[in-house]
Amino acid sequence: MIMGQRTSFRTIALLLGFTMVQAYAQFGLAEPVPQTLASFPPQQLLARLTTKGNLPISVNGISVSSGASVANESLVETPANVDAILDLGPLGSVDVEQQTKIKLEYDVSCVGELGNISGTQGVAPQKCSARVTVYSGCITAHYKQGAYMQAVTQQQIVIAESDKTRKTAGTFKICSGTPAGAAVVAGGLSTLAKAAIAASIIGGGVGLLPIIDNPSSSTP
Repeated sequence: MIMGQRTSFRTIALLLGFTMVQAYAQFGLAEPVPQTLASFPPQQLLARLTTKGNLPISVNGISVSSGASVANESLVETPANVDAILDLGPLGSVDVEQQTKIKLEYDVSCVGELGNISGTQGVAPQKCSARVTVYSGCITAHYKQGAYMQAVTQQQIVIAESDKTRKTAGTFKICSGTPAGAAVVAGGLSTLAKAAIAASIIGGGVGLLPIIDNPSSSTP
């Protein structure tokens, strides 16, 4: 009699255990799938650095070379005999000559292609922009269609800028602290800036920055 009761208890225990396992399995299948995709941050633009001969330059006081990322609002300084290129992806790029110090600002949300705005059927472009504050030395800005780029002095006075309509790609070069005749070798200047350069050459080649009076530093 006792043996039969033990066998019955074992059978009942096994059935209960099997039932609990099935219940837990069903409960686990019924749980919602975690939203792992929501945890990924949105993609952001990071400028990519290339230096001459892979030699180091200074970014925010840290020695870096080709392949390094240059974040928005970074201070970039090149030593003697080392040029650098800052690749801004869909915005364009900035060539930084040797012995130049700048601050680079750009729209970090500007990712992917800006789009075609040459015709009415084109894709509406992102309105992305970049600004280079030139403390010393020379830079050459290469801007893409749909992008806006400007160079300013330390006092945020505009020295050169791209086409505000964003309909064309182009290039401008600007230097700080050099004679006006050598300061600009490409387009991107306003009529006022060009007149100032001509006047400075006639007047003996005084510096470019003090004679340009364009207080606007806004970015369209």
